[in-house]
Amino acid sequence: MPSRTIDLIVYAEDGTWTVSSPQIPGFIGGRASGEELSRDLPDMLRFAGVDPTSVAIRMHQETMIPTLEGDFVTRVARDEHFEARREVVKRIESALTDDVQREDMLDAPRTPTGEVLYICGVPTDTIRWCVEQLHPSGDGAVVAVCVADDMIWAAHLYIGDDGDGQPLEHFGFSLDTTLSEMMQSQVIANRPRRLLVSV
Repeated sequence: MPSRTIDLIVYAEDGTWTVSSPQIPGFIGGRASGEELSRDLPDMLRFAGVDPTSVAIRMHQETMIPTLEGDFVTRVARDEHFEARREVVKRIESALTDDVQREDMLDAPRTPTGEVLYICGVPTDTIRWCVEQLHPSGDGAVVAVCVADDMIWAAHLYIGDDGDGQPLEHFGFSLDTTLSEMMQSQVIANRPRRLLVSV
């Protein structure tokens, strides 16, 4: 039985596939193709001091969406909800083509490298599932879920102090609160809220 779970974030750009993990400080590796990365991943983890047979692995695929005002990144977990998460990506891409919506979407947490990260969620995801994908030393993301026929619901998550946010407990939430429960909450229903998370 796995002793812990780790998130592996895969990103492809300019013919290079890279992988990193918020649970393994300093871990980053790259290969020329996705196939090579998958093949060599067990050895890469062992080199980083992680026995791949003793952990449960959650894989996530990131895609960069550059705009003149700043870069957006979508993150999609490769799990049983993959298609639903891909629908969130499509709606984000559509919203970014509108100048007003894009400007509003820039008012969001940033990653340590300056991008706006969208974690593409489904209603059954928990806050814990989302924040485990973030770097514990300080990070931010927008969690987005499809609603209605063509809209997305979003909430801002921060690890560390952004100066604006409120602790989860302020809203009556915990790490085990689902995104569905957040969406149904009256205190967060009207606009994205800035939630501070202690890990």
